[in-house]
Amino acid sequence: MSGSADMFWRRPKQSYSPEAEDVTVLQRTWGSGRMILAPLYPHTVELAYRRSRHWYTTEYSRHLLIVYLPEGKLRYRFDNRSAVVTGRRILVIPPGKAFHFETVAAAPYRKYVLFVSGVNLPGILETLGMAQPGIIDLPETETLEKYFMDLYGLLEVQTPERLSVLAGRCLELLHYLAGVLGPDNSSPLLFNVIKNHIESNFSRGSGVEELGREFNVSPRTISRMFNACLHTTPAKYRRECRFRAACELLASTELSVKEIADRLGYCSQFHFSREFSRQSGLSPRAWRARRRAADR
Repeated sequence: MSGSADMFWRRPKQSYSPEAEDVTVLQRTWGSGRMILAPLYPHTVELAYRRSRHWYTTEYSRHLLIVYLPEGKLRYRFDNRSAVVTGRRILVIPPGKAFHFETVAAAPYRKYVLFVSGVNLPGILETLGMAQPGIIDLPETETLEKYFMDLYGLLEVQTPERLSVLAGRCLELLHYLAGVLGPDNSSPLLFNVIKNHIESNFSRGSGVEELGREFNVSPRTISRMFNACLHTTPAKYRRECRFRAACELLASTELSVKEIADRLGYCSQFHFSREFSRQSGLSPRAWRARRRAADR
């Protein structure tokens, strides 16, 4: 579990071709570029035009990536697969995945990339059936290009009110892509309702008996759904969600350990510290100090 938290916050190892010339990049990023505690938002929109050969490798992606090439071709490698991205063939790479890309033929190529982040992003991708990397064949590109340009334009002005507009537009795009994949591309509705309930209600119990009473469904059915979809139990999933939320609060806020424990529904600061240490190998204060030292 500590590895998953480090993966989310630690900068990934990257390598790329030395030929960095002949490239024009327009990029807009929300805030300072640090991940923020929001359900869903477009972290960065990048519009790149390159006139030379290029390659890039990373050990994992910290964001959801949506890659579109209106001009030229790139070959991507991920999950022991290889796929050429060009035109109406776009690539979706969820957070946490390693990937490599390289030019296929003589440049130039033009590439649009949307980087999406958010506390609820993993659950949203699971709900929409987009939790694994893959190619989506679009019927046309005008709709996707409009989403990219709308988000790029909206990122010019950054206010709290604008963030909600960006989040809504971003969610619309994800629903559009899921719709292209097909109406049966999502997990069962009941499972996702229960999973989202656990993710947003840390102060309430998540045992199968309690969830069964809450949603009027048998505990056996709930256990079977979580085992089939996530290979875990509702209680373990709640602990994982609370741990991720704790890491996000420790890294991105100045809240005290006690305030974080209260916000996440722990009965006491000591219970929170003990559980966090068991999962990360560090106390909350030590984890926060190490995280901030790594950012310097």
